Amino acid sequence: MSIPSVPSIPSSASIRKRLRMRHLQLMLALSESPSLRQAAEGLALTQPAATKSLQELEDVLGVSLFTRHARGLDPTVSGKAVMRYARVVFADMDELREELVAIQAGDVGKVRVGAVMAPAPDLLTHVIVKLKQAHPRLHIIVQIDTSDVLVHALQQDQIDIVLGRIPDGWPSEELSFETLGEEALSIVTRVGHPAAERGKLKLAALTEYAWIIQPHPSPMRQIIDQTFRENRVPPPVSTVETSSILTTLSVLRESDMLAVLPTSVARYYEDLKMIATLPVALHGRLAPYGLVLRKSRPPTPAMQLVIDMLRAGGAAATGGMEAKGGAATVKP
Repeated sequence: MSIPSVPSIPSSASIRKRLRMRHLQLMLALSESPSLRQAAEGLALTQPAATKSLQELEDVLGVSLFTRHARGLDPTVSGKAVMRYARVVFADMDELREELVAIQAGDVGKVRVGAVMAPAPDLLTHVIVKLKQAHPRLHIIVQIDTSDVLVHALQQDQIDIVLGRIPDGWPSEELSFETLGEEALSIVTRVGHPAAERGKLKLAALTEYAWIIQPHPSPMRQIIDQTFRENRVPPPVSTVETSSILTTLSVLRESDMLAVLPTSVARYYEDLKMIATLPVALHGRLAPYGLVLRKSRPPTPAMQLVIDMLRAGGAAATGGMEAKGGAATVKP
């Protein structure tokens, strides 16, 4: 029995030559409505014209984009991929217009930065302050979250730059990563916590308290779980899971719970007398964090300003860490 041949995808040169903006406009409209009639009306097209345009696009790409049925159209896997790229194209066009308007107004532009907790108090803060001093009209939008949330937003063109990590197992063919630094973890609690009065502390003695920890699959959670396993200490029975630093600080202030924070974050809030760091070091560091960018997107002038400043700040921070030496181990 012969195996049916798989149709070949045309070359990039062929697609660029034949693809038209109306094709992507139609795919964007169909991503918002499964009805070809409604999509056509939204584009001021007749339904036959929309059908013809869709057939042209399938011919250009060499794949079937939809399954037709009486209720409308269901996108195939290929159709969903084209819809995703159509959204990115038009989002980039929106960004282009905003950048042109900003340049015309004498501004540098806008950049959206996503960052994990560790570099936020030091590296990111210093970069923002310096950039605003040098470029007062640069518009900076910052989102603090876990790497999986941020990288997904980057791939959906909702963020321009991620200061974080590419999560384990994440499809990374379209992403680039450049290491900027690494970070140890600290166990923290409220000022005046009973555990802080005990003198010598061991990890096993801390499991009697409830802990605030990040949810899976964050790298910080993986290190915490690994620490308990390696020290053969049962993990805390009572936990609260959150990636919100505000929630963590608020709950610590009102309870005897413990939490784990990147050391730079813990040091920042300890200097403000908001928390205390317990003298029990967690063995190991978070995987290095750095710049995560989309390979297919050339940086705008505003993005390049932020990237260059982060690189300079990361190089300075790395030098400081090397001078301090490695992290301590935890006592079981």
